[in-house]
Amino acid sequence: MIYLFIAHKAEARALIERFGLHLQHKSPYPLYSNDTMILCITGMGKTAQKALHDTFKRYPPRQNDRLINAGVAGCTDGGVTIGSVFTVARCLYANDAITLDKEGVSCRSFTAPVTRDFEGFLCDMESYFLLEAAKEYLPLSQCGVYKVVSDHLSDRIPSKEQVQRWMQTLTDVLQTAISEDKPPAAVCKTS
Repeated sequence: MIYLFIAHKAEARALIERFGLHLQHKSPYPLYSNDTMILCITGMGKTAQKALHDTFKRYPPRQNDRLINAGVAGCTDGGVTIGSVFTVARCLYANDAITLDKEGVSCRSFTAPVTRDFEGFLCDMESYFLLEAAKEYLPLSQCGVYKVVSDHLSDRIPSKEQVQRWMQTLTDVLQTAISEDKPPAAVCKTS
């Protein structure tokens, strides 16, 4: 089974459509599934941990299952094209770090939107929290984090249509990896 944890429905839409996922539960966290995948819309911040625990309580992971967190992220490098997709190798929060056995970039998680520079490359509001909770259920070698750049630390909120377009690019990357039955390799893809 592949568990997909996505913060917002706009981010999840391309994945739901591409993989033919159907709504199984509306609350407390929307869950969509097919025969090989479960997608949970987690919300942001530490709520994502609660969503993961709830999902794994309903659908306990087995030995070879995989977890993927995918979504949009801010980027500190203004030279990076909006819509670029990255594999995350290191998730950070405060003074803690979780390192994945992959080549990729760092992503710092915050509990509120960020519009200022920080130490790191990408920022989001859930990847660190998801991995921290996931360690109780799966080895980190079976986890992956993939982000598409949505902004350069701007306070401008992208439209749902923009998010869905960027997530389509990310979905293409994940589709290839999932069909090859292996975690996505290090990616830096621009749309």
